[in-house]
Amino acid sequence: MTAVASSGAVRDITIRNINGRTVLSPQTSLTHKNCDQLETLFNGLLKREVMEMVVDFTRVSFLDSRALELMVDMQTQLQTKGGNLSLSNLNEVCRDILICVRLINRFKVMAKVHGSS
Repeated sequence: MTAVASSGAVRDITIRNINGRTVLSPQTSLTHKNCDQLETLFNGLLKREVMEMVVDFTRVSFLDSRALELMVDMQTQLQTKGGNLSLSNLNEVCRDILICVRLINRFKVMAKVHGSS
């Protein structure tokens, strides 16, 4: 499945399926300005009982406290239902942020989503 979601000034988030995992690929940094779009997509996938999700950080250069809060909430909801949220392609800045706020071990961190180009 490949889909692109957009809403006005918010940049797109691509959704695709790679090896049974649903991969959400934001096309810009994750901040309070665009987290609503990610949350809406996540909630729609959760309603469809998608339990394995990956946020691909290839084009995400920064994330703020709202994005961190949202990802923790996403992980909690998925784990409650037996699922998991993984993060892939973290750059040094995003990795350091997750380390500083002691969230790096809360997620499975993948160097790359297997099967992606």
